[in-house]
Amino acid sequence: MSKRSIAAVLAVLLGLAGVAVTTAASAADTLLSQGKPALASSQEGADVSADKAFDGDAGTRWSSQFADPQWIRVDLGATASISRVVLQWEGAFGKAYQIQTSTDAATWTTVHTQSNGAGGTETIDVTASGRYVRLLGTARGSGYGYSLYEFKVYGGSTPTAGCTENAAQGRPATASSSEGADVGPEKAFDGNAATRWSSQFADPQWIRVDLGASRSICRVTLQWEGAFGKAYQIQTSADGATWTTVHTQSNGAGGTETIDLSATGRYVRLNGTARGSGYGYSLWEFQVLTGGGPTTEPDEFSTIWTDTFDGPANTSPSAANWIRRTGTQYPGGAANWGTGSVETASDSTANVSLDGTRQAHHQSDPRRRREVDLRAHRDPAHRLRPAAR
Repeated sequence: MSKRSIAAVLAVLLGLAGVAVTTAASAADTLLSQGKPALASSQEGADVSADKAFDGDAGTRWSSQFADPQWIRVDLGATASISRVVLQWEGAFGKAYQIQTSTDAATWTTVHTQSNGAGGTETIDVTASGRYVRLLGTARGSGYGYSLYEFKVYGGSTPTAGCTENAAQGRPATASSSEGADVGPEKAFDGNAATRWSSQFADPQWIRVDLGASRSICRVTLQWEGAFGKAYQIQTSADGATWTTVHTQSNGAGGTETIDLSATGRYVRLNGTARGSGYGYSLWEFQVLTGGGPTTEPDEFSTIWTDTFDGPANTSPSAANWIRRTGTQYPGGAANWGTGSVETASDSTANVSLDGTRQAHHQSDPRRRREVDLRAHRDPAHRLRPAAR
């Protein structure tokens, strides 16, 4: 066995011992980093990528290229208060490094500096906050790179003011499949912890909810039945077609998972990629918490023409603004209206007139009026929207 292999075995044993001590000492803290999106300056190979340091598996690792400096970072998904960082080094450890936090992954604040690290398991108490946490290595402790079995960030979620409304309850839901008619997707959004959605026994599967309008999403809570998702993404969308991943879980353990987010969308989806059992995915409740009402949708309409109907009572609308078509005079004839009906009214004020209060009255066949409205809305280049006064 090579020296590097022996060092690796010893590091795993030391790491496991360190985990037991750290867990007992920090029972009040929450492990925030496991399964969260990770990024690094480099990796030695495809099997030692950055996500391996946050997967909760002490048998996998991240390993960088053999050069200084190097970094690895994790996105917690939302700003959190950070109380402790635990580094479980492989034999290739960092002798000098900084632990840094950031709210935007651009500007970093150093919260801990190590200048003479010895590897093994390092437990670092800090008082900090941030969404992103980074280890910036400046000097390696060996001729290899930087290699971490686990990079754990503990702390607590920073409370989000007003993050209390479950915008998903009672909203329309769909899923990739259901195990039966009594476990449809709507059961995960009915507010009843005794009913559930359950998928077919295969990967992948998804379930989504339509919030009805774009919302600012601050938290998702998943209450799993025994058939849980081990690996999944939480995704949002404005149109139900194009999706943005806002949270990734790679080693879920079921139970109740509370996921703090800072996201926006009308549709929210859980996209399951690996089941935690031989069954499907099964949720008692899928809650989407928001901090307020619908976000303001952009106004896609522009005013291109108006008529205030401010003429005298019992007069016709302005001939400068309106084209009068009677009988079958509409271009193409009555057949082009789609109903086959023929309008026989004249342009008399008995049919169309102003009432002196800035309103116009039209006496007509209701079927024709509806058909005119439909034709206007079917033409995407000439959308019409009435404005009440």
